[in-house]
Amino acid sequence: MFKNIAPVLPGATLEALERVANTLPGLALRVWRQYRSLLRSLAYDPSLFHRSAGLLARVATESEVEREATDAAETFTSMFTIYLSGTHARIEQRLDVIEPLLRSGEPKARKLGLAAMGSVLKTRMFSSSYRFDFAAWSRDFDYRPESGQQTAQWYGAALAFIERLALLDGEVRSELRNLLAGNLRGLWSMPPLRGELERLFRRFAADGFWREGWVACWRKRRDMRGHLIPEEDDRLAALERDLDPSSLLDQVRANVLGDRFGKFALNVIGDDDDAKIAGQRMDAMARELGTKVAADDAALCDGLVRTSESTSLKCFRTENRAVVRNPCRAASPALSPPRSMAPTRPAAPDRTSSKASRQGASHSHGSPGCSGRNR
Repeated sequence: MFKNIAPVLPGATLEALERVANTLPGLALRVWRQYRSLLRSLAYDPSLFHRSAGLLARVATESEVEREATDAAETFTSMFTIYLSGTHARIEQRLDVIEPLLRSGEPKARKLGLAAMGSVLKTRMFSSSYRFDFAAWSRDFDYRPESGQQTAQWYGAALAFIERLALLDGEVRSELRNLLAGNLRGLWSMPPLRGELERLFRRFAADGFWREGWVACWRKRRDMRGHLIPEEDDRLAALERDLDPSSLLDQVRANVLGDRFGKFALNVIGDDDDAKIAGQRMDAMARELGTKVAADDAALCDGLVRTSESTSLKCFRTENRAVVRNPCRAASPALSPPRSMAPTRPAAPDRTSSKASRQGASHSHGSPGCSGRNR
């Protein structure tokens, strides 16, 4: 009965669902979860979008059962794509729903906001398993751009939103920047966006080496090799050069210590290299960088001890990489091939060393990740 009334009185239906939070607070999440498809249908109307999405967001972030939270999150994020979203809400309305999630101090809320932002940035492979009818009422699928200009306006609004929030402190800063880097390939395919993408990438890189942005440019050019027109390839190449790691610490972070692409020394892999040749070049680069860092006391103490690991050393290694031991020691560290891929334990402290040396080693424990100095 309730679902049958909803198409006739959508506003009253949403009010009834909202009242559950006051009348039956212990059952509110269960009720909203049961009617999550209805909430998605109610969000079709721009005037009801914010409130409908808000109830779905609460189910996704407050449910204790992981499967239930995941189902609600999938329904929620499905309403933020440019196609097949099931709503006529404007891009500004959708970003208004995402912003408080990204600003939240709760990891679940931030994760949901990032997932929704990822849907906003999606540029291809659209699909949906949701119903788009609402009882006997005839409906189209959603808002959709009618021209290339409207498409550019959608993604342009998203880029402006990312720029504004990516200037904030905290985790959302790096999460949004990396989300943008992960979507470079699709966004770059739209010529009106390229100038803004170049500006944003350079602006973010001005704060210090931005590995994800550098990798995104490199991968776009490599994956589209032979399919880019010369002008487009030249612009990407120039952007990649501007994002290249310049300092010694940035080169180490880019080619040896990276998390996502740590197995690939990206700037030494040739177009025709197989995995074995690439691995050999990577080992040679790691050994060379290890030797340079070992001889640079400033780099050792200023950068490498600020690592995400709780040890006072950092290893550069695959199977024959150099090992840099005890980075704040004045003496040159020993270089030897490691026995395993796991980081080695720090050498026992030198009891005869100065108090300053011991203090220097102690500061390396539990400190932020090795990011190098800002350019």
